[in-house]
Amino acid sequence: MSYQNHLEDNKTVGIPILTNFLLVNTHETYLAIYCVLRLWECHHAEKTLFMRNFSKAWRQLVARQKEDQKTINAFVSVDAKTKLDKLRKIYRMPIGELLELLIEDEYKKHQHNSRKAN
Repeated sequence: MSYQNHLEDNKTVGIPILTNFLLVNTHETYLAIYCVLRLWECHHAEKTLFMRNFSKAWRQLVARQKEDQKTINAFVSVDAKTKLDKLRKIYRMPIGELLELLIEDEYKKHQHNSRKAN
């Protein structure tokens, strides 16, 4: 049975489904997905867009599963961002690690000062 006949018989459109495979392990799953994507008859741009969106979704899922980290978003002035970038280069660390270091240092100062006041 050809791929085109498979589509007509099953009235499916798009990516061939993996239900026809009996997958035993991770390696076979990888090979099945690879084969399905290779056999997918579509425009190259459509496949590229699918892979880009799939990769983004996977990275987002992995990021959400990290229990020891949280995402923060903040607006800062251009001057503050420039200074943060300079500090990042000086300390040779990513912005997230630098912010964590600065927060920890400031928190320790606050703890120390509050003990003095008591």
